[in-house]
Amino acid sequence: MPKIYVVHYEEDPEAKVQFRLDSLCKWYDHICFTRNLIISTLAGLDDADTVFARLITNQEDIGAMIEPYYGEESATSLSDLLGIHNTIAREIIENYRDNTTTDAVDRAQSNVDDIATYLDSLDSVNWSKDAILQSFTGHVDYSIAEITARLDGDWVADITAYDEAHTSISEFADIFACGILNSFPEKFITYGDYTFPTMATQKKK
Repeated sequence: MPKIYVVHYEEDPEAKVQFRLDSLCKWYDHICFTRNLIISTLAGLDDADTVFARLITNQEDIGAMIEPYYGEESATSLSDLLGIHNTIAREIIENYRDNTTTDAVDRAQSNVDDIATYLDSLDSVNWSKDAILQSFTGHVDYSIAEITARLDGDWVADITAYDEAHTSISEFADIFACGILNSFPEKFITYGDYTFPTMATQKKK
């Protein structure tokens, strides 16, 4: 008599925690290299282009996080929106450094709206536009606060703004990760099997 196998699966808490940590790490990278870009650009350091290139890598890393769930096209779309976000951020920093005025801040806010709208289009339940806007808009505001504080030589205000940026992006990173965890629970499970004893195996005992 053949053995009977039953596939068993259960939630994998470690995989879920790791995914949330990966999200936090990638969004922290975004905050950290944005800050590096602020410092290098305002100080006229030679590494500004290299730092900006690292921000581009980060946007691709974040896009890649959603590819297994929403596909390559969606990953590219999110990465492109973040690319616009990074380009505008660099323009804002240069404007403040050179004391020039453009509509970069308005375009940054519009871009955040575009990012929130896009994520909402992928998952309006877990990534509602209002929730995304509330948690991600702070990143832009705090980055600008970092810029103005550094230009004023107010180092306490600079660090405070950076701390606030970290808090804001931490909230966003968790929303980002939990949206995928909630929508694709089947991707975060472990499998095993159980063999039922047959009459033959029981007789051998």
